[in-house]
Amino acid sequence: MGLNLAILAAGARGHKRRHGNSRPVKRLRPIHPNHVAELKYRAGILQLVSRLRAIVDGQLAALEAHWPRPTSADGIRVGDALPYSVEAFIRSAKGKLGNLDEWTKRMVGLAVEANRDSVDDRLAREIKRAIGVDVDHLLHANGPLLQAMREATKDNVALIKSIPEKYFGRVTETLTAGWTGGVRWESLVDQIERDGDITENRAKLIARDQTSKMNSSFNQERQQQVGIEKFEWSTSEDERVRESHAELDGKIFSWDDPPIVDDEVATPGSPILCRCVAIPFIDIDRKSVV
Repeated sequence: MGLNLAILAAGARGHKRRHGNSRPVKRLRPIHPNHVAELKYRAGILQLVSRLRAIVDGQLAALEAHWPRPTSADGIRVGDALPYSVEAFIRSAKGKLGNLDEWTKRMVGLAVEANRDSVDDRLAREIKRAIGVDVDHLLHANGPLLQAMREATKDNVALIKSIPEKYFGRVTETLTAGWTGGVRWESLVDQIERDGDITENRAKLIARDQTSKMNSSFNQERQQQVGIEKFEWSTSEDERVRESHAELDGKIFSWDDPPIVDDEVATPGSPILCRCVAIPFIDIDRKSVV
């Protein structure tokens, strides 16, 4: 007997003993993204951003002596190019950062496992609460779920590796534009600080968005594994909900045939910064889902 049939058959026997031959539909509570896992992931990425900012701040001390000073009360000399090579500046900064491969893989691995464990624990508790069957020991990282974990790992490693490149790219643009545009040193430092703030905000977005995406992906695989084939789309029901998502609120879909949202196939939580969740259903007496 497959795992899904074992769950539903056991639930049906228990329900019929208590309620006769009625045919209930069990509406499980949604498995929300794990806020603690998100905070830990965000803290790890912000450590990288803090390191990047510290490296650039340290490099600026060597650059300051080369920066043109005001020649009058009205402005400063405008140069054609930096005598202090921007390429050398960035190359030196990257050298101080070192190789991030192992650190990135380790941090992403911990985030993926934390979100997988969260889905497993919460879904198992919901199934136990709804039909009294303990499936916790049967949930292994194999098959489609293992593939989903690999894809999440690949995507997140690429995103984190992009953070230094995008940050150094911003700093390069700021330095070059600052010199050729005759920007005062104090204004340059302020702009580089803003570059760091933008990078920090992107890091927070990555942690929030990817936690939601992992929760969505792992939920789909686990629910299908235990025989839950359909779900209700549920939004956060506030003013931040996208119109296209609000139109799906309360509608039931199959995991095998999710809706098209904004021209893309989507499940709750999979679009960027989507806060929607999937509410799973179990039709106990039919030994299937609604």
